Amino acid sequence: MNLLCIGTLFLISGVLINLRIKKYFIEFYREHKTTLWSATFFLSIPLVLRGFVDVMRIRKESFFQTWINENNYLFAVIFYVAGDLIPLLS
Repeated sequence: MNLLCIGTLFLISGVLINLRIKKYFIEFYREHKTTLWSATFFLSIPLVLRGFVDVMRIRKESFFQTWINENNYLFAVIFYVAGDLIPLLS
């Protein structure tokens, strides 16, 4: 639950900062718009994903543990790509 809140707050603050940059630093925003928005989203996605996984583990423990045990390799790959590689590459 904690990471879900942190990820959501990071996303909201990133969006607000980007909007202020757009308003006060117009030329800089035009040059770096794609980088600013992709960094905001790709750095908040892993936090929200990990928070969502934590919430699902608490709420539906038996279902979630069964799903992880049956699809362990798939879960590990998805979690590694979405949780570690995306922020490193962005």
